[in-house]
Amino acid sequence: MRERANKFTIAQIKSVFDFLAIDRTKLQDKDSLINRLLDVLSSPSEKMTKGYAASARKAAAKKKKKEEDDEMEDAEGKFPSDKALKRWANAYKECFNMEKSTLKGALQIASDKFGVDLKEKKALLKDFLTS
Repeated sequence: MRERANKFTIAQIKSVFDFLAIDRTKLQDKDSLINRLLDVLSSPSEKMTKGYAASARKAAAKKKKKEEDDEMEDAEGKFPSDKALKRWANAYKECFNMEKSTLKGALQIASDKFGVDLKEKKALLKDFLTS
């Protein structure tokens, strides 16, 4: 089977991958493409399909976002970590016109968000908002 597959061009092999909906990300050279194709043909698995790979990437991204959201929520009532404060500052910069907003206003909004007075983190917040 390998001898026959070696006679195909890379474009033809990629067409077979597309026809069979086999994930070929991170595979560029002919040998790795042929190896993956022969693996799929010898023992087909849903894990090797494009749909499975895409859903796995989406699930990983969703899990990461949930962890970040949980970290932000866990910080409520406590001083936020510098990482959480930086993430909040980046979101603030996307939502507000930085030419018209003030540090005092941002500090008040952040204090309300995290449920604590963030006056002692004012310098750090300023750095995050100006970077």
